[in-house]
Amino acid sequence: MKDLDLSISKKGIETLANLIGQNFVSMKHAKLKGRNIVFEKIEISTSTNRYLIDNCVDWFDNYFSGPEDMLFLNFIELNEEDNPFITWSKDSTEIEIINERIEDILIVQDEADVYNDDVYCQHIKSSEGIIFVTDKAQYGFFKDTMWLDEHVVIIKDKENALSKAESLKEHYNIFGYPFSGKCKRSLISLKENSTKVLDTAEEEGEIVNKEKS
Repeated sequence: MKDLDLSISKKGIETLANLIGQNFVSMKHAKLKGRNIVFEKIEISTSTNRYLIDNCVDWFDNYFSGPEDMLFLNFIELNEEDNPFITWSKDSTEIEIINERIEDILIVQDEADVYNDDVYCQHIKSSEGIIFVTDKAQYGFFKDTMWLDEHVVIIKDKENALSKAESLKEHYNIFGYPFSGKCKRSLISLKENSTKVLDTAEEEGEIVNKEKS
């Protein structure tokens, strides 16, 4: 079984890195309605252009556990005529004004070695979040789940947005018998071009007991 890479594309990483030093003007997304979870898309406006954080479902072959539709977090530059919300109703989105200088971009990069019982099965690498570090705060955009849920959790924190997101073990509490996983979370700084391992966790596959009808 082939390894699975669900990381932000190389072009997406380069685009993110080029935002360092720019002004984070605003972000547009689905209305929060008292929660910090939005559906799939966040449009980012900076002092030079508009960009899109897109947590979309895509097809990946040879995945250890079906279905094979998996979430793929990416970051793309928008053209002047692009409207990511063109099919949405006009009152379904809102704009948050930021006006802060971007000092660094952090990528939450997770990895998991998957085992079928004790037999190695597959290596999964996945970008699970993007954090904008500004001169005043941090703005984190995290996948709500590993699976088919396209929602994005938005977290603002003065110093450490990741500390308020799901822990590695919570995020990877996904394995069903006979599959288990050894997981690792790293934080990549695009400004420093450095990677720091933050946490490791092991998840044992669980047998789901179905109730008798």
